[in-house]
Amino acid sequence: QWENIVETVGYVYHDNHIMGSEGVKLTGHWKDELVLLKNGLKELQQQRKDFQPATPEEASLIAHVPIRKIKPGEDLSVRVTVSGREPITRVRVGYGTSQNEYVFADLEQTGPFLYSGMIPGSSVTEGLTYFVAAEDEAGRRATYPSGGEADPVAVAVTEDNVPPTVAHSPIISAPVGKPLIITAEVRDPSGVKWVRLRYRSVTQYQDFQTMEMVPTSRKDEYQAVVPAEHLDPQWNFMYLIEVMDNNGNGKIYPDLEKETPYIMVNLERNIPPALDE
Repeated sequence: QWENIVETVGYVYHDNHIMGSEGVKLTGHWKDELVLLKNGLKELQQQRKDFQPATPEEASLIAHVPIRKIKPGEDLSVRVTVSGREPITRVRVGYGTSQNEYVFADLEQTGPFLYSGMIPGSSVTEGLTYFVAAEDEAGRRATYPSGGEADPVAVAVTEDNVPPTVAHSPIISAPVGKPLIITAEVRDPSGVKWVRLRYRSVTQYQDFQTMEMVPTSRKDEYQAVVPAEHLDPQWNFMYLIEVMDNNGNGKIYPDLEKETPYIMVNLERNIPPALDE
């Protein structure tokens, strides 16, 4: 995709775009980044080829990217990386809706240190949790997560792929020297997990800051108060809202697919009128 970008814009735009500090590589052209991306890809491919998991002192080590969401009845693929001081003799996944009723299935070795298996769709129902356990020749046992069956991975089993709705009246101007109050109505049938405000001054030299938006006394309303000192009078202000529901569906407001994905606030500066000559 990046090669396509370079091919499309290579002879249209200037060779050096200045989007920020040169020291943090915010200048140049897409074609400059392409060279770095290709070199980085080669390095990643070599790292994967040479990969040797760290060997722990006492027990096996399990690495795994947990599955957090899946549709009901859909097979759940489990893949893990396992290493240890002694040869690994068995890797299993335990799954179910209650730790007292866990079913265990062996994971097969599919490559060096790699194991994979499947939780059948017939067991993928609401309340599903799972963990992975590995044993070595010395009889030592390790689990992922570390708490094993007492602290398993919780999977949201749902057909719900719709993120929360957000209703917000954009703030287009605000005075400097005063806190900025931002409110939004956020609704979702599964419940709202969190609402976050992301903001910064309109300058690429600043990183976005994050603030939790908390419920108010009004139904479905969330609010954040940006401190006055965060509204730098040298620059205007920009913000966006991130939301997540209890089924793992999230989005940002404004919606990138529909409009510019942030809101610009013109700061009202107290500039004294010009004196008569």
